[in-house]
Amino acid sequence: MRIGVVVTILTLGGLVSCTSAAERAAAKFAPEKAKYQPNVGKQYWVSGVMVSFCKEPFTSAYNCTWLPAKTHLKVDDVVEGYVKTGAIVYYENDAYYRLVLDDGTVGYSDAVVFGSNVTDLDPAIAAAECKRRGEPRIGMNVKQVEATCWGKPDHVNRRQTAKGVREQFVYGDHRYVDLHNGIVTSIDTGGMRERAAR
Repeated sequence: MRIGVVVTILTLGGLVSCTSAAERAAAKFAPEKAKYQPNVGKQYWVSGVMVSFCKEPFTSAYNCTWLPAKTHLKVDDVVEGYVKTGAIVYYENDAYYRLVLDDGTVGYSDAVVFGSNVTDLDPAIAAAECKRRGEPRIGMNVKQVEATCWGKPDHVNRRQTAKGVREQFVYGDHRYVDLHNGIVTSIDTGGMRERAAR
């Protein structure tokens, strides 16, 4: 009986030790997971830049493909990323989203990079809203430009000259609106430039 008790105690001691290591690993990752947990269950669409879609929660050229713009997906979970060297796995404490596509395909994407390459606005709804609000036009003033579907610029380059103030509203996707004394004089939509008649 005494030998059985000793064996039981040793066995339980081993289990407690293994559980503690797993709990310590989970506790170490918990703060990182908590940062991204609010996005679980949300739907997103890939914006202009492609999103990596990996078979496992680590990024490499061998296990990832790219999701094109307007791909619809759902964030299903936040998991800890890892690096594989042969059969050995090293956990990195990096957060990866577990993603599910409309056809049920599951993949992973680095949570840090993911957020800057997606939108929670359905592209069809955004296109309808843009059509309703219109795009910037020559002759508009600042408030009118900001009321268009381009909205407020990401950045404004401003220069004072002898002939007044020149501004350039800088938007994503290589779009620019040039203003002179608060009036639009030219619009650049990613290579296509429209100028005011002289």
